[in-house]
Amino acid sequence: MVIPFVLFFISVAAVAHAFDSEIVQSSSRVCDIRQHSAIGDGIFDNTEIIQGLIDNVDDCDEVLIPSENIYVSGSLFLRSNLIFTIEGTLFASSNYKSKQTWPMIYTRYEGFMRMMTASLLNGGRCKKMKNDWNELPPYIHGDQCEEWEKLKNVTLKGSG
Repeated sequence: MVIPFVLFFISVAAVAHAFDSEIVQSSSRVCDIRQHSAIGDGIFDNTEIIQGLIDNVDDCDEVLIPSENIYVSGSLFLRSNLIFTIEGTLFASSNYKSKQTWPMIYTRYEGFMRMMTASLLNGGRCKKMKNDWNELPPYIHGDQCEEWEKLKNVTLKGSG
């Protein structure tokens, strides 16, 4: 039996800005994932370390994936007022059976709203589903999310 295997590499070559007064300044508090026990060997799964830094509103305005190494991760969920910098390589974990590494989220796929595996980088998600959403057919039209998380001031950047 052959199991399909998909590899994702992310590197950022350009930055798009929407300037307003709430944008996080470049003198922000940078959290380099190496200083928080991340291992860039292309094998170790750094999902919990990176997500912990993303969620750390008090100490991290910017999360840095440093250059010259390959950092493996599962699904990451960005937050508002965050700069996410990829100088090196962020490699998608091959542990596709783990629901912790690759959780299911409610999202749009080919024009339909449905439950799907989260992507490597995710912004905004359903905070509360409508009560009867799981009684509907699997390919439903329309939004069955009662409350969406909306992100503001997120910057994705890197040197490519």
